[in-house]
Amino acid sequence: MDEDTFWLSTKQDGECLVWTRGKGNGYGYCLFDGRYGTAHRASFRIQMGRWPNGVLHHLCGNRACVRLAHLQEVTAKEHAYIHFGSRTYCPRGHPYEGNNLITANGHRECRQCGRDRGREYMRKKRAREREERGPVMPKTHCKHGHEFNEKNTRWYLGTNRAPRRFCRACDRAAVRRNTLSCPRVAQKVGRPDLIRAAPPLLTEGFLIALRAAQAAPKNNKEAQMNKFQRRRFWALIAIALIVCIVVGWAAIVDAIIVGAITALLGKAE
Repeated sequence: MDEDTFWLSTKQDGECLVWTRGKGNGYGYCLFDGRYGTAHRASFRIQMGRWPNGVLHHLCGNRACVRLAHLQEVTAKEHAYIHFGSRTYCPRGHPYEGNNLITANGHRECRQCGRDRGREYMRKKRAREREERGPVMPKTHCKHGHEFNEKNTRWYLGTNRAPRRFCRACDRAAVRRNTLSCPRVAQKVGRPDLIRAAPPLLTEGFLIALRAAQAAPKNNKEAQMNKFQRRRFWALIAIALIVCIVVGWAAIVDAIIVGAITALLGKAE
């Protein structure tokens, strides 16, 4: 297409010069100078003698306009900011402000939309895993073989507000085992053989802790006495320093007074 054919394919529409031939998405398209592209870029090539380096922005807002005065040469980043940078809300209606705004590599992103995408991804992933795993049958017995019936089941509400099942028979066995592992209780109930369930150093550790507890008051008293002696020592030093300062200042004041009196008597004579 030559220049004459190009201008014959336009018409005046108010202040705009509109392309009348092939269009797509509101833009005019043509074949010019061996290139097939938008008509407003071809108009820029005809009137400026070169192809635009960046993007041509329509100042009039009419995509089919090819008037040079209505075209502004900008970069792709500037063009995106002109169309989308002035928006204060994301496409889903979340505001671009405060903690909801994420700026990365010059682009703005919505934090809430990112969270929603993450939740949707995890929901689909868990559903896919459940489908691959198949139905999970609930357990009817604990790991020790006790049945989870109404009397033997203890329910507990966890930190995530999800109920958990526990076996009452296992709980009673654990309490009995921990209680009888103490040497005193084992001897009292007549089962000294249960002492083997406790660590070998349990008795020795208990005696060591008992001796330390008995020796603790004495050590505390000695520590308190040492602390009192240190306080008394520093208090005496402070009193001595105060006395020295007072005596020193008194001597200086006496010397000043004596000098003044002597000077006055000398003048009087």
